[in-house]
Amino acid sequence: MTDRYQGAASESETYSIAVVLPGRFADTDEVLKEIAQGSDRVTAIVGGALVEEILTRVLRTFLRPDEKLLDEAFKFSGPVGSFSAKINIGYLTGLYGELVRKDLHLVRKIRNEFAHQLTATFRTQKVAEMAKNLFLAERYSVDLAEERKPFPQPRPADVMDWPAWIFLRDRDRTLRNPRGRFISEVQALSWALTEASSRRIKIGHFG
Repeated sequence: MTDRYQGAASESETYSIAVVLPGRFADTDEVLKEIAQGSDRVTAIVGGALVEEILTRVLRTFLRPDEKLLDEAFKFSGPVGSFSAKINIGYLTGLYGELVRKDLHLVRKIRNEFAHQLTATFRTQKVAEMAKNLFLAERYSVDLAEERKPFPQPRPADVMDWPAWIFLRDRDRTLRNPRGRFISEVQALSWALTEASSRRIKIGHFG
């Protein structure tokens, strides 16, 4: 069964983010709904915060389980307290490759743009250009209309490259829209990182 998040894009465009296997990522589902249904600012800031929180969980899972030292390292003023530092540590530990690191930094920069620029929207040229360069949402998504076909767009070998593919309703149109592409990226990253945390796996040799 597939549950859909209906979200309103800029300039009254609409699209849906499709959820595969409801409940599989229960702790992120409500936040993803908020991201899909909120204003551009809510989408960017909450979306970025969600990815950072899940990345933090993954990193703590892969590091030595010394809770006191982990708390010290990950506090805001600690050596791994910033989103940027967490992204780079994940890359250096081999959790993901350069393409994932690049996309994570774009998500961070988009979040920061909305946090510091009161006039920012997904139609703002700077934001739209950054969103357009997000790669993973396009690489690891399939059109919802194709979901019942075996390996509809990716080849079987590609499916094994990423732990949690996403299914998008009207995929091409969604990915052309900067807001839709950002939401799809947040979903792809959130699910893949959640899988990495729960199964202690790295999230794709391609990335």
